[in-house]
Amino acid sequence: GDQLFWRMKEAGFSLRYVGPEWSFLAVSGPENYDALFDQIELHKEPLDDSVQHGYPFFFENSTMLMDFEFNIMPEVAFLGQSLISHTGVFDHINHGVMKYKADDQIDRLSFASEYLQMNLMRLRRFIDQNPDYLLVFSSDH
Repeated sequence: GDQLFWRMKEAGFSLRYVGPEWSFLAVSGPENYDALFDQIELHKEPLDDSVQHGYPFFFENSTMLMDFEFNIMPEVAFLGQSLISHTGVFDHINHGVMKYKADDQIDRLSFASEYLQMNLMRLRRFIDQNPDYLLVFSSDH
């Protein structure tokens, strides 16, 4: 991820990060945040509570979803920014506190994946209205 950020910045992209600091963002080193990102919005992502949605700071409840769909994404497009975000929900289900509940691990992953798919389908309207915007979601699971 850190090399991608530097290459995008060198190419003139305006980068906006939304999500937790640990992992994906922290890989860049706090000393590089201002050099890489034009805007950073940090959100705590609960690792010891069950959440139903990947990217819970966007999708966990209807208010957050509406804000993401009708405020954050249009603002990002208007400002010509590239949105970079990270969630540890799927990784946490596989390796974190939920791992000890192996009997329902696959059910939890399936449930979270189905919700993420529904949430991303809601963004299709935005993508259809902004055909030059490339939206990339990445995960290690």
